[in-house]
Amino acid sequence: MVTHAHTHAHGHTYKRAHTHMHAHICVPVHAGVKVNNAEALDSMGLDRSRLARLSVESYLQQILRYGFFHADPHP
Repeated sequence: MVTHAHTHAHGHTYKRAHTHMHAHICVPVHAGVKVNNAEALDSMGLDRSRLARLSVESYLQQILRYGFFHADPHP
């Protein structure tokens, strides 16, 4: 927590507390297939409709339910 002293126009000094919370998650880079590479996804036997639905559900849960999400959500 950081506090700053402020002086009001009438000469009164007060402190304002500012809380700062920074959380970072670091994950390793894994080799994979880009979600827009339909040919590669099909060759892996993946259901692209299911993959799309699960991806959207995951992002929406992160943002709307948990409020904790990657700041630049993209596949």
